Amino acid sequence: MGSGRYTYLLFFIPVGWGLIAGVLAWWLGLVQDIVLPVASMLCLALFAWRQQHRN
Repeated sequence: MGSGRYTYLLFFIPVGWGLIAGVLAWWLGLVQDIVLPVASMLCLALFAWRQQHRN
């Protein structure tokens, strides 16, 4: 009785994981292009600010 739903799930789960992997790959590419340079600049600025205020 539930075999049809089970095969549907078996078909749907890899498709869902493929969509998730695609979105994650696109998001990681976006992160690499935008967020990583901004984050590294912020970390450098914070480090320089801390160095200035410690002296």
